[in-house]
Amino acid sequence: MMIPKGFSFFLLLLVFVESRFFFGLALGVAVKDKDVWSSSLEKNMDSTRSLEVRFNNGPAKHWTDALPIGNGRLGAMIWGGVANETINLNEDTLWTGTPGDYTDPDAPNTLSKVRKLVDDGQYAEATAAAVNLSGNPSDVYQLLGDIKIEFSDTHAAYDEESYQRVLDLDTATVKVQYSANEVEYTREYFTSNPDEVFLETSPHV
Repeated sequence: MMIPKGFSFFLLLLVFVESRFFFGLALGVAVKDKDVWSSSLEKNMDSTRSLEVRFNNGPAKHWTDALPIGNGRLGAMIWGGVANETINLNEDTLWTGTPGDYTDPDAPNTLSKVRKLVDDGQYAEATAAAVNLSGNPSDVYQLLGDIKIEFSDTHAAYDEESYQRVLDLDTATVKVQYSANEVEYTREYFTSNPDEVFLETSPHV
């Protein structure tokens, strides 16, 4: 899946914005290495294939490169490290604002405008217009904390061509895979909604 230039930050917002309109918008970025949008999404998407955002260029170097997951209350940014992992955590009660109604009743009209801009290939303009989907401006979320995980030094000598980070939008999971010293490593992350917990698993070593 290829992400159009200018969409990296826009896509990352989906884990922090509790809006079905915005989430549906984010899903329409691209499928099968081809830009698709709105009504063209369904007819171009293989129903047997997961909708994924995939990176093969190594661990994230900046926050905007990390992969987001969340359950509406807990959020996490996965950097996908090899010798060590960094996970930024967010929880919805940690912010600088106060409770209020931030719903924008004009969101459906804004969504139509954004879709039209993307159909016309005006990605920067679409990103700017999509700001109005979040309603009235709220204050700022605060970082809950960072999780740092240290792995064996043998992981540092990983095969760069084997590395991949994958955000699966169908299952709301992040997977980090690579091989080191002829051993395949896989880590998976997800945030459970019923249990209200963030989990990291290592099913394959």
